[in-house]
Amino acid sequence: MHEEEIKQLLQKNLEYSKETHRMLMKIKRYILMQHIMNILKLILIIVPLFLAIFFAIPYLRETIKVYESMMREFNSATGGGAVYNNVLDLLKK
Repeated sequence: MHEEEIKQLLQKNLEYSKETHRMLMKIKRYILMQHIMNILKLILIIVPLFLAIFFAIPYLRETIKVYESMMREFNSATGGGAVYNNVLDLLKK
């Protein structure tokens, strides 16, 4: 009877070990998927930012040129000293 109990306990232990192993595999798969999703999220944030900066630089340069020429016109129209005088008149032109 003693030997029979040991076999029965070993069988239960084996079943529990198999179930624990299945649970561990599920946890490992979940952690792997979380790592993959974190990398994808990072890519989805960084790549569009990089592309936006890369393609926006020419537009920013043009905008700065327009702004500089507008400021030169503004300063020449106001005599260079009174920058804020007649702003609305210049913007209407």
